[in-house]
Amino acid sequence: KKNSAEGNTVFVCNERKGSEEQSDTHLQWQLNLLTHIENVQNEVTSRMDLIEKEVDVLESWLDFTGELEPPDPLARLPQLKRRIKQLLIDMGKVQQIATLCSV
Repeated sequence: KKNSAEGNTVFVCNERKGSEEQSDTHLQWQLNLLTHIENVQNEVTSRMDLIEKEVDVLESWLDFTGELEPPDPLARLPQLKRRIKQLLIDMGKVQQIATLCSV
């Protein structure tokens, strides 16, 4: 009987240990999720900062009428196209992140 009582004690300890492991696993899962959320928020913030800088640069190229400023505005077209393309790519990435996170 002493052996079976010890066996029960071990069993209870194992149950408690299993419960603690499950709790630790759950806490680790929560920490991983919070870390992931923080990383996504940082990525969105970083991309939004890049978008804001690109818009500032593009706006600086315009005069008060909204036209490209001289000298030689046509010379800036390739650079303007590149910047607008990058802006669209960054905005698309932010939209993808928002779509994935809203599910």
